[in-house]
Amino acid sequence: MQSRGNGIGVLFDWDGVVVDSHRQHECSWERLAGEENRRLPEGHFKAGFGQTNRTIIPEILGWSRDPAEVERLGRRKEALYRELVRETGLEPLPGARNLLRMLREAGIPCAIGTSTARENIRVALEVMGLEPYFKAIVCSEDVHSRKFNLRSVRLVRRLAIEFGLGKAISRLPRVSSGH
Repeated sequence: MQSRGNGIGVLFDWDGVVVDSHRQHECSWERLAGEENRRLPEGHFKAGFGQTNRTIIPEILGWSRDPAEVERLGRRKEALYRELVRETGLEPLPGARNLLRMLREAGIPCAIGTSTARENIRVALEVMGLEPYFKAIVCSEDVHSRKFNLRSVRLVRRLAIEFGLGKAISRLPRVSSGH
C-alpha cells in the first residue's frame, strides 16, 4: 500500500479534527481571568473559537488594546493551556491516530494548519505521542489575518513546498469535520 512520491499530502485542521482541547482552552482563559482579576464575557469562548489571541483579547474580551499588553496576556494564556495539557493529558479524537498511522504507512505526508500557537501544538503532539505523524505545521505565528483560514492559497503553497510536492492546489474543496 505504498504511494510515496505521488504528490499527495493531507492537511489537518487541529481542534475538532485531530483533538478536542476546548476544555483546556476554556479553563486556561478562566485561570488567566482569575490571575488578572478580569471578567470573561458570556459566550466569549464560542465567539473567539478559531481566532488568534491578538483578536480575542482586545475585541472579544475587551481587556486591552495595547499591543504589548495583548501580547503579554496571550503568552500567559498559552502557558496556562500547556500546563493544563501536561496536568490533565490529551487524547486524539476517535479514529485520528489510526487514520494518521494508515496515512504514514501509505507514505502520505500529513501537516497541521491551525490558529493554535506552535508551542501548544508541540506540547500536545508530545503528550499524545503523535509527533512522528506530521511533517509540517502552520500555526498562529504564521497567520497575519484575524481568523485562520485553511483554504488560504498561501498556506497551501507553503505546505506544498514543505511537503516537497513542487506544486499546490490553488483551491481546496470544502471539507466538514462533522462539527
